[in-house]
Amino acid sequence: MNIRVLLSAALLTTASSVSAMAAATAEEAARIQAAMETYLGKEPGVISVTPEGDAYTIKLDATPYFAKVKEPGFKAYADPYVFKATPAGNGQWSVAGTGTWGFQMNADNKFQMTLRVGEQNWSGTYDEALAAFTQSTATYGNISLTQSMPDPSGNTTSIAYNIGSGTSETTATAADAGTVDSTSVMTFNTITTANSMTGPDGQAAPDLAMFNYSMASPKLSYTTSAKGISYRPVMDLLAFFVARPDKQLIIDDQAMLKDKLKAALPFFKSMAGNATYEGLMVTTAMGQFEMATAGGDINMNGLVKDGFVQEKIGFTGFKMPAGIAPPWAADLVPSTFKVDFSVRGFDLDAPTQIVLTQLDLTLPELLPTGVEDQLMPAFMPTNAITVDLGASEISNALYSLTYDGQITGGVAGLPTGKANIRMKGMDAVIGILQANGADPTAQQALAGLIGMKGMGKAEADGTTLWVIDALAPGKILVNGLDVSAMLGMATPQ
Repeated sequence: MNIRVLLSAALLTTASSVSAMAAATAEEAARIQAAMETYLGKEPGVISVTPEGDAYTIKLDATPYFAKVKEPGFKAYADPYVFKATPAGNGQWSVAGTGTWGFQMNADNKFQMTLRVGEQNWSGTYDEALAAFTQSTATYGNISLTQSMPDPSGNTTSIAYNIGSGTSETTATAADAGTVDSTSVMTFNTITTANSMTGPDGQAAPDLAMFNYSMASPKLSYTTSAKGISYRPVMDLLAFFVARPDKQLIIDDQAMLKDKLKAALPFFKSMAGNATYEGLMVTTAMGQFEMATAGGDINMNGLVKDGFVQEKIGFTGFKMPAGIAPPWAADLVPSTFKVDFSVRGFDLDAPTQIVLTQLDLTLPELLPTGVEDQLMPAFMPTNAITVDLGASEISNALYSLTYDGQITGGVAGLPTGKANIRMKGMDAVIGILQANGADPTAQQALAGLIGMKGMGKAEADGTTLWVIDALAPGKILVNGLDVSAMLGMATPQ
């Protein structure tokens, strides 16, 4: 549960006239509760706000909502969440919460989940004008999550996550047009995961062993940043749906819904995140895999004209169990692997506007016939999307293979592009393959590598370079040599 989001809903419309250090009043408590009900509903027993000294104690209890679910076999329970909000003046609130928290759900024995947070302490400053926390910090301890999911064949998949402790720190500042820029840093310690599959009798079966694994890491670091977040318009959207619990009410007011959706766009301008495991160990039926670091980055724009998404994934210090790779290939297994690619040249704003303009909730398909023919030209205004291959690497102590490039393609025609591939240590790799020439797979790899070396260009530092030029449709040049016919490519008409 993201309590900060709930608190944003709670205090979004609270009057800024509340004075710092003033005694809390029942009247103001009622106003805070009414503000929360705008975003969380008016079900009795869900929200309670009690004045206490100069603060307000706020309790959120989902039990009444769970009781309204009439699906056979569904059961759920969540501990009430209690925190305090103290007015600090000028639209600022000091907020804090502490204690344990848990959640359980059973859906007709087809899905079971239990979440426990053994310890949590958090505090922050909420700004009514931003509808966000300007700063907040939190510590967590003894977090556990278990899930159980039977499948139609009678097998059951069980997953257990455990986190020993964690911390988080978040800040937010005002940006343009009423939006917010936000950053968050989180660290989790002593992470373990176990995944297992059992047969209908509840016992592990040999043919299911491949689905059993466990992971462990002493530390996981996670950072996120976002620019131009539309907190207030998104809260307005939430209020719209809370005020219209019936589908027909939403249909009747779909013009207002469209206006609120357009006001919230692009939801955020850009967002970036990074997750890094340290000392990751993965134990499987084949043995134990190790990585000194493993993680990834993602960068993306929101629903804007300049569409962009980038992903980086990789690991360092990779070790794998003996016996998986052929003995001759043991020294060739990469210890470092990094991939960087991004996609640009697409437009997410134009097709979104088309959909919102022509959306009709009274239609079975929601959109009039023929709208789909407008979406692809709007999504790809230049009839081409570019994929950039950033600096990527596959290496170990023996060799290093790096590459970068760019590919551009559309819905029709052949893609075009260029790339640079560099390899150090090629002769050492060839030497290992030659020494194991009796192995058929080593022979095949040797033949391919020698052919590649023949087309490569030797540089002064011992690097072999391949410049790939596929800018002319249907033609590929490697260091200026046309290899199109060699690759079986037909001459373009």
